[in-house]
Amino acid sequence: MLGFALVANASYLDTYSGLHCDKNTRRYDSCGCNNIDFKQQKGYKFVYTNGQSATAYSGTRCQKRAGVSFDRND
Repeated sequence: MLGFALVANASYLDTYSGLHCDKNTRRYDSCGCNNIDFKQQKGYKFVYTNGQSATAYSGTRCQKRAGVSFDRND
């Protein structure tokens, strides 16, 4: 499981269970730390809105090393 933190709820992260960003989409759009289920870690799309950034962590509950910071449409 990965941790994902949004600083505001206008931006969001869609995760996918399929390798080509298909199958079972789950949207994360709430502020704070969100745990991303292992099954949903095949692909992602980050939608950046109004300057709200996000960070992905290598551990649950937004612990361990920060792996990716999103501050635009990555």
